[in-house]
Amino acid sequence: MKLLYCLKCQGVVRLIKSSRSCECGNAEGLYTDNVNAIYSEKEVDTVIPFGIANNQFKESMVARSTNVKSYNPRLVFESWVMAKDVKVFKKVKMNVKG
Repeated sequence: MKLLYCLKCQGVVRLIKSSRSCECGNAEGLYTDNVNAIYSEKEVDTVIPFGIANNQFKESMVARSTNVKSYNPRLVFESWVMAKDVKVFKKVKMNVKG
């Protein structure tokens, strides 16, 4: 799962195949196919693209549904900040609406 974090409004945007933006409109992005995505920002260096490991996230949701009431390693999933040169999540100019 690819997401954007806007440093201006602290909004998190989950990307889909149509354009979405944060509450303040600074961060905008979309999936261009099932793997690749593009994003833009109105103000330079104010958007952080990041990802969540889908399978681990789904497994954590299943574990939670079993009424785990305290910390459990099954509730943990991996996430990461995307490198600036990652090929599957490219920064483009504004107006990326698809």
